[in-house]
Amino acid sequence: FGTWTLSNSETSSGRYIGETGLGFDTFGLYSDNSGNFSAAERNLISDLKMGEKISVDVGHTATINGEIFLQLLNDGVVVFTLKFVGGTSDWQINDGGSDFAIGQSYSANTSLSFTFTYNEDGTYSYTFGDASGNNFTAASAISSINSIKFQSSNQGAGQNYGVNNLAINSKYTIANNT
Repeated sequence: FGTWTLSNSETSSGRYIGETGLGFDTFGLYSDNSGNFSAAERNLISDLKMGEKISVDVGHTATINGEIFLQLLNDGVVVFTLKFVGGTSDWQINDGGSDFAIGQSYSANTSLSFTFTYNEDGTYSYTFGDASGNNFTAASAISSINSIKFQSSNQGAGQNYGVNNLAINSKYTIANNT
């Protein structure tokens, strides 16, 4: 991974290391109402290759008035979004078309593991908490993924979105350190 790029809208939004919706000390984002957001984006050292997986644990506190999400991007263009929108009951995915519910319900103060697999044939598979899906063809073809972004938007006063254990699992190895 490359370095983090951090941004937020106002003083009532930001980030910290401490107790979050994951239930323990992690990286947290918070955003009060009124159009506020806090975001953290991290570049990958190289593009995600077919056959590789990116995984992360996420969690949120009790209130989400706006939305929280993670996005996989290609040169700043959104390729894939996993999000929870306040007022709904399930997390949703958008892979370039319309949002669709995935069957993972709202679960405050719970660590949920997310894994995105970029399959050998260009499709993708995912697991998220109790939800999973295999061999999806994205509505907008995935040609590359080179960064990941987390954001809290209008989540609500005193609420947060936690992120931990960001990793890439590669099937590729480097022989003899070359």
